[in-house]
Amino acid sequence: MQYFPELKNSTSEALEADDGAAVPGTAGALLQGRSEPAWARGLSLLFVLGGAGCVIAICVLTVFLYTLVYEQKQEILAPLLTALALAPALGMIILEAGHGHALMGHRRLREQHAKAMQALAALAGCGVLALVHPLLALPATAGMALAWAASRGGRRFFKREPLWDFLPSEAVSVLSGRDALGLDLAARPGQDSRLLKTVVMAIAWLGFTAAFAVSVQLAALDVLTVAAAPALAIITLLCILSAGRYLQARASAYFQPPLTAAAVTSLAAQMPADILEENPSGLNVAGLNAFTPDGAALLADISFSIEPGQITGIEGGSTAGKSLLMRCLADPYHQTGLDIRGAAVLEGEDLWKRSARSQRVPAVYLPPVPHILSASGAQNLSCFHGGEELERARNVLKQIAFSTEAADFICNAADARTLSGSEQKMLALARAFLLRPRLLLLDRPEDGAGPKQIAALAARLQQDRRLGLSVLIVTGNRKLQEMCDRLLVLQGGRLIDTGPAAEIRARTSAGWSRFVTERELTSEEALDSWLASLFRRDGDAANRRRVCTLANEMLALSCHGVSGLDLKQELRFEFKHHEGYCLLRMADQAAPVSTGVLEKARAEAAEDSGGRLNPLAAICQGAMEVSCTVENDMRVVEVKIQTYDPRISGPKEAADNAGSK
Repeated sequence: MQYFPELKNSTSEALEADDGAAVPGTAGALLQGRSEPAWARGLSLLFVLGGAGCVIAICVLTVFLYTLVYEQKQEILAPLLTALALAPALGMIILEAGHGHALMGHRRLREQHAKAMQALAALAGCGVLALVHPLLALPATAGMALAWAASRGGRRFFKREPLWDFLPSEAVSVLSGRDALGLDLAARPGQDSRLLKTVVMAIAWLGFTAAFAVSVQLAALDVLTVAAAPALAIITLLCILSAGRYLQARASAYFQPPLTAAAVTSLAAQMPADILEENPSGLNVAGLNAFTPDGAALLADISFSIEPGQITGIEGGSTAGKSLLMRCLADPYHQTGLDIRGAAVLEGEDLWKRSARSQRVPAVYLPPVPHILSASGAQNLSCFHGGEELERARNVLKQIAFSTEAADFICNAADARTLSGSEQKMLALARAFLLRPRLLLLDRPEDGAGPKQIAALAARLQQDRRLGLSVLIVTGNRKLQEMCDRLLVLQGGRLIDTGPAAEIRARTSAGWSRFVTERELTSEEALDSWLASLFRRDGDAANRRRVCTLANEMLALSCHGVSGLDLKQELRFEFKHHEGYCLLRMADQAAPVSTGVLEKARAEAAEDSGGRLNPLAAICQGAMEVSCTVENDMRVVEVKIQTYDPRISGPKEAADNAGSK
């Protein structure tokens, strides 16, 4: 197992340190992997200004209508001027259609740009009003200021309104799977506060009234014509509404639930050079942590390496953090509300770095439920490519599906979401191999796949590993498990064991459990957690306490004399249950314990004057037997600890039996 102490951080350090390239979970960071034309903002500004010009043209026409038709009695011009209003009205439609066509496929960005550019146009409108007369700009300026204040206070005073909220009696139908629409509506995040929208609308109409009043007053003073009053009031109304929409969009972030990671801090630049030299073409992960907002570690200092062409399996319980580890490697930016910190380097490049310049992705993640878009099967398979790429995708799908008819059926599906679970799984597997990543992350690929598909997957993995494909897989399928070269064993978000798969399975089948950590006292909590997981029966509390106490003394013995400036070394614990006792072994790189030192410790433990015993004496006092040997240039301390079976005896009976011996 490889450890990288330069990158190791405790929980508090990971939350407080600021020495890495922190990337907050914002839209700016998330858009790094998406293409956005450099000219998008400028083009949006032109379209928005053109639309604003059309509105102003209509307002100016109303002034001419009043002046020429009502005041100058030229009734013949009324239909002509009305017909002229069709031009700017059609212009608004054409400009919006052109805006949509120019940024086709970027609707979300287009709408964001449009709101921002409308706000700029509103500021320009205030400037135009000020040029007509300084007093005319006051209602618009005051209205926009009030809209800003309302949007800033929205996160405190205005509540989000969910799309649908159901009564307990309705929950039965929804949660039983008989109301998919209700489930969809209930699962969606709530919309912006309707009260905030109403407040902004009220401010806009108040500004309209104030602008009309100012215009009429200026007309009474012969500064303006009375015909300009409605037009100027409408311009003021539109300025406030445009600025209000932009401010509401900005404020909506405060209403949104945390859909992204709280922060992502990549320490790839700090990866030690010797590690990269040892495995330059593979995956190196160092000090990967995932913290909840309250500081709890869901992943704690995960460090490992995968060589090119190597298949590595991940094992552990249901709460070990296997899927979270896969998601953090593939997409740390979307781990809801978590603080992700660490280094993930693939072929010398930061795995978390995103770029829209290259169509090739370094890693592909396949979750238990595949990612399927609302598009045809062929588009989902080929990632919306056609021609030779689509034909190559079909060939890959035929290999996975073992059937030309099945492959054609999947490709010809009008909406891939209507395909069955196994068909979607075949599509996703074929797409993953089609993309030819350098790292393939498979999370339970057997879910929804039949025996033929598993066999095809295994054959394809064997083929692509020869091309240097690195695979990290979480699976319960025996055939896929047997393909793994190495295993990572997780428990409670910690990496407790790693090594050749055959070695770990042989040790497990013999009843041994292993825990690998760093040789330092801060590993005590993780050590206790590992040992506690080995005593899960009701009534095992005394067994847990006894074993944990001795294990902590063994840890202290190993750390005795180690300077804080020393490089961290590997420390291994192995545990095995027996009837009436258990064996606990510790292997480290410390100096061997001589027979004389061991006998002295036993004598000190036997005397027990009531003072604090040194760790070795404390081990001798609490264990049935203690032996110290050397194996493979490592010191091995093995203790035999008496335990009881809570199903037939309790801790008191076990203690009595120990006393009688």
